[in-house]
Amino acid sequence: MANPDKNSPVAEQVKDLLSSDTTSVGLKSTKVALAASDAAAGVLSWQNPEGSAIVVFRLVLDVTSAATGACTLNVGSDGAGTSSSDNLLDGVDVGTAVGLFDNMTNKGTNGKELQRLDAKGGSTDYITASMASGAAAGLVGNAYIIYYEV
Repeated sequence: MANPDKNSPVAEQVKDLLSSDTTSVGLKSTKVALAASDAAAGVLSWQNPEGSAIVVFRLVLDVTSAATGACTLNVGSDGAGTSSSDNLLDGVDVGTAVGLFDNMTNKGTNGKELQRLDAKGGSTDYITASMASGAAAGLVGNAYIIYYEV
């Protein structure tokens, strides 16, 4: 499809839609290595680095080596980065096979597609991942956290 001339009716309509009171929002992402730990928040503990609140709209676990035995993980928001939470992913099976797991397709019972975090230093400014059942030994992979500032 060709680009419309800047004076065309289509370009004028787009210009009208983008009024001066709109602000574009850029997506940000981070990659965090998963740890094979059974402690609360031991698999992952990531603090919002921004000076403002953020909305996490996608969290992807890329499990490249499954846990050596049965293992499920909970992933969610937390205030101190030391507790288990399941409001993004609830009971995702990382002991059966390698693969990609996210908070849209694999959210489980308590998981949500969107999660707001407070600004860095706020009362709920961490994402944690914790072993929910089994053992995380042998688990290898990364979490990709995709968010925007609000």
